[in-house]
Amino acid sequence: MFYKEINASALGKRIGMHKSLISEYVNGKRKPSEKQVQKILGDVKELAKKLSALNLA
Repeated sequence: MFYKEINASALGKRIGMHKSLISEYVNGKRKPSEKQVQKILGDVKELAKKLSALNLA
């Protein structure tokens, strides 16, 4: 929600979860299980590592 660069469609493809389910989590329509939370957070953290490793200079 705060970072539009991380969208439900791209995240869903990376972790094997349907984008509509992720959108429901983001919009508070459904509550993810602890397993789903860990799956999502794991991917977001991995993406952050990859972005921080980029050398743009």
